[in-house]
Amino acid sequence: MDTVNDLHHREHQEWLSLIHFYEDELKIFRSELLRVADKHPNLPSIEGQVLEYKSFFNRKEDRLDKLKFGISQHELSLSHSAHFSHKSSESHHEIRDVIESFKSDFEQLKISFRRFASHND
Repeated sequence: MDTVNDLHHREHQEWLSLIHFYEDELKIFRSELLRVADKHPNLPSIEGQVLEYKSFFNRKEDRLDKLKFGISQHELSLSHSAHFSHKSSESHHEIRDVIESFKSDFEQLKISFRRFASHND
């Protein structure tokens, strides 16, 4: 029978896989952004949007790094605790909430960026 810690560990692994997926998505977006910037090198409106999306992507990447750190810290606390802890469970739920919020925000960014890239490709 799985313990709460086992379930948390499994969910951590799922989250880390999701984070790697988003990191890959950001690499693809950056590549597409460079392509758009190269096609329109002298259009100030495009240059401004390119800089804005670069900033968005950097902030998302920073957020992913913080999430990875938070997950690793939580995983470390689980490995040092043989018993269920309400504090650890609360921390786990907080991370889950942040992940869910990130997913929603990322989808909005993806829609916006895809629209921008398709109009300027």
